[in-house]
Amino acid sequence: MEKSFNARTPVLFQNPTHPMNYRNPKKRWILVPMCAYKVSVPYPRDNALNIFQETILKLLNSGSRTASKGYDPMSLNETQWMAGALCLREELVNFILKELQDRNLIDKRRRVTDLGNKMLQEGAAAYEMATGYVFYNYATKTYMDAFIPDDKYNEVDTLSRREGKIKFCTNHSAADPKPKTGIVINTDTTADVEPNVYEILNICKRHSKRSRRIGFRYEESEEVVTLADKERMEAELPGEVKSVRLLGSKRDIYVATYLFMDAGDILNLSKMQVCYPFGEGVSPSILEAVEKLTRTSENEVLKAEIIGLKQEVNSLNDTELEEIRKNHSNAESAIKSLLSEEIHKYPAVLDMLLAVEESYQLVGGLIRKNKGGNIEIIKEKMKEYIRNNYNLISSILIYTIRANDSFRESEVHRHNGQNAVMLSEYAKRIGFENEVNVFESFFRLKKGTITNSVREQHMSGLFAYNIICAKNSVNHPFYRLAKELPDFISYLFRLRNLRNESSHANDVMRDFDTLREYRKKNMYIAYLLLDGLTFREEKRQENEDNLDKINFVKVQREAERLCDEKYTENMRRNSNIVRQLRNLQSEIYIQGDGYPRCASEVFESIFKAIGAKRIDLNYADSFGDYMDEEENKRILAQMQGLGFCISKLPFYRKSDVTATMRMYANGTLMTLFYAFYFSEMARGSDIFGKLAAGCPEFITLLSEIHENRGHIGKMAFSDAKLDYTKKHIDHAVNTLLDVLAEAEFL
Repeated sequence: MEKSFNARTPVLFQNPTHPMNYRNPKKRWILVPMCAYKVSVPYPRDNALNIFQETILKLLNSGSRTASKGYDPMSLNETQWMAGALCLREELVNFILKELQDRNLIDKRRRVTDLGNKMLQEGAAAYEMATGYVFYNYATKTYMDAFIPDDKYNEVDTLSRREGKIKFCTNHSAADPKPKTGIVINTDTTADVEPNVYEILNICKRHSKRSRRIGFRYEESEEVVTLADKERMEAELPGEVKSVRLLGSKRDIYVATYLFMDAGDILNLSKMQVCYPFGEGVSPSILEAVEKLTRTSENEVLKAEIIGLKQEVNSLNDTELEEIRKNHSNAESAIKSLLSEEIHKYPAVLDMLLAVEESYQLVGGLIRKNKGGNIEIIKEKMKEYIRNNYNLISSILIYTIRANDSFRESEVHRHNGQNAVMLSEYAKRIGFENEVNVFESFFRLKKGTITNSVREQHMSGLFAYNIICAKNSVNHPFYRLAKELPDFISYLFRLRNLRNESSHANDVMRDFDTLREYRKKNMYIAYLLLDGLTFREEKRQENEDNLDKINFVKVQREAERLCDEKYTENMRRNSNIVRQLRNLQSEIYIQGDGYPRCASEVFESIFKAIGAKRIDLNYADSFGDYMDEEENKRILAQMQGLGFCISKLPFYRKSDVTATMRMYANGTLMTLFYAFYFSEMARGSDIFGKLAAGCPEFITLLSEIHENRGHIGKMAFSDAKLDYTKKHIDHAVNTLLDVLAEAEFL
């Protein structure tokens, strides 16, 4: 902040007010640095008349009533007479007469006053020169849509200023000052700008349009006062700009407004907003600037306030958290009852089944309770449900490849048209039916899409990979799949298209009665393709009252808040890393039993994010086997020499690490770590030296997480074995992300 913003900088308060559709907003006041320029501009008179007011005022001043013929005009009610003369309803005439009387244009006997005569003589569209202020916003680097006349410009008293906060009063009552505390936004204020006459005129036009469009809801009451009470003419400001003047006075000020989230409608309106500082409405441009500035070290106080606001809106009590855990546990029990306990042999499939089940329950509950207001959140969760089903099929196909891999790359053509013909023929031989002629489109894949499908988790490529394996092996489970579900490719084709649409802003609100069957069908597909599973008919009855959808959304929002609070901004360089960190914070928040699995998946996602750049099979000969005592000691001494606090080398199999170097997408936590470690050390990179300097316990932490995860990845959250992980994981994640980002690996 520049010296112009100091302990004497004034605070401007212009009664910022949120829109009325936010019923229960939670607020945090902020002070936005701006520069106020004093200007003189031609502006429509505040007492301009609309066409109805002007017509009735002229009628009252014309004496037309006394000239009426054929009846005694005084025998009629005056309002009836004017309504008949103007072809208006009596209620409207009465309303306009009251407006004219309130403005002292007519008296109680409906006689035109001197002010009324002056208004008629000068004309309703008259302009007058007005002096006031326009504002440059240092945070957004733009001019605000605001012109504040001198008599409305309201600087308020301040009580204290310390630690990036200013306490200010918005009323003048010494007995009850009701002070507010605003957080100062720190941003670059070195810009030396000055509006020209055209910019000033444009600011006033935008302000006039904005202020006529909305009403004002005052904070102290529920009363709504619209600008219809002060009708302005719709005419634009005059085109001549010669009368516009910059009066040479400018001053740096803080303008008070507030961040808010609606606690009463978490599903639709709870995303943070910033109130427009000069009246009613929201300001997306200031919100965008605030979100960027919270990522800087100068705005730690602001970041803490935003985190506190989100926590206040999204927090759950113990009863609500227990309900979330219960629903999660019930979903897993239902999956096990359908597919048997053997589903734990396929943790990635189980994870996606749980994601499908939770999104299915959420969408179903929202649709049952929908009255129109939840339509946007239903659309978003419907997209999530579709994407989860897509990812579920992909994970099943990956496990199928691992168990039945007889793929030969030489069988795939470089031209996608040739692949389409070849794969279509293979699919028909296996027993799949081309119901709606989708084979050619579905199998129109490039060679790289098929050969790299496991790494990229491309569903069509994964299916094509399995088709080629099935062609080479009569025992492949695809033959059973084709027998039970001959229309399976048509189903995948529809699911792929739905998923592609749901990745964009298209309207994917589908018939839920159709989509709800996807989850059950995908469970049956898992049973057909994966060994050891059963398939029983579902008997579980959903208790609608026990599915608290709002709580589920709150958990996700709280997890996002915790991520913003705990992790470096570099996490946002990869969406999968963000997702896994959010999953980890969700488990911490509800104290679920999947913490070991989530902790492992966080580091797996980071290593996989850099795998294509840094994990290299060419360095597979640079290390020996763990069981070689000399090699074991060499690697341990190497790690200790780098600065890692480690007394025992974590176990690895050379064959597993080599396989991960060949296809890192299939790697586990420790094989991914070793594949990355050996690749970097063979290159002579200093990346692990920097990592050890910032987090010497990193390798020990990974070893702990790997041992706790086991195969299933479940453990009671209160188990003492998790204490080391809980203590060190956040620092380790931040250090790793910052080191990788600095090296431009992410």
